[in-house]
Amino acid sequence: MTYVDGFVAAVPTPNREAYKKHAEAAAVVFKEYGALKFVECWGDDVPDGKVTSFPIAVPMQAAGSGSNMVRQPSRGG
Repeated sequence: MTYVDGFVAAVPTPNREAYKKHAEAAAVVFKEYGALKFVECWGDDVPDGKVTSFPIAVPMQAAGSGSNMVRQPSRGG
């Protein structure tokens, strides 16, 4: 059975490179446990929604000003 799994996290923009290193290490572990693909999506141009959206769903203020959003869908089989 194929499935898609993912999560969204608020990451301070100055920490982007550190986060990428962390994500690369995490990808190895996810793949060891069956993930077929690991993708990082940096939220460079994500509009605010009126009812719901990634910026509403992820408390960016918790990560501090200048934060960005990272979406990590992973696909397993």
